[in-house]
Amino acid sequence: MGHQLAALDSDPQQSLIRWAGMGQGLLHRLVEPLEAASFEEFEGQVREAAKTAGLVLLDTPPTFTDLALWAYLVADLVLVPVNPSPLDIFAAGETLQVVREANVQRRSHKPKAWLVPNRVRSFTSSGREIREALEGLGAPVAPSIGLREATAASALRGLTLAEYAPSSPARKEIRVLAAAIEEELWIKQGALLVQRPG
Repeated sequence: MGHQLAALDSDPQQSLIRWAGMGQGLLHRLVEPLEAASFEEFEGQVREAAKTAGLVLLDTPPTFTDLALWAYLVADLVLVPVNPSPLDIFAAGETLQVVREANVQRRSHKPKAWLVPNRVRSFTSSGREIREALEGLGAPVAPSIGLREATAASALRGLTLAEYAPSSPARKEIRVLAAAIEEELWIKQGALLVQRPG
């Protein structure tokens, strides 16, 4: 969407690094590992990336580790993908508690957390009900991301959806979510966090 992006993978599983390494597309050029033994080191790497990028995306571990908390302490916006299952919704509530703790430590209203309905099948009752369930957790609910074959296929090729399936419904969903993020952040310098579900 015309923004300079840096993507840092702090998840020890390095799923984003592996995705990027399976192809020679945009992700191959953007994604870098983020390994840090302290918050100061972590914050320093994020600030260094922000010198050349308008948006810094941090991929974090799906569990409550120091790395995830450190990411919350530098982020402007936390995206919490939530699959349509009771256990994932419960875990999302726990994530929100950690985000609120980061707000207390920072003495600010940042980071803001959005819950992102993920892998949603709109024709199922769980897909229809997930938004209502997430709204009960007290955080904004972002546009949904469906369970789409194109998403899995693009990952297998190491490509973004824009590269692999630019006119697909999956790409359109991502663009809607990206536009909402863009509006929230007002294209300002900052750290953008995405946490993948476990």
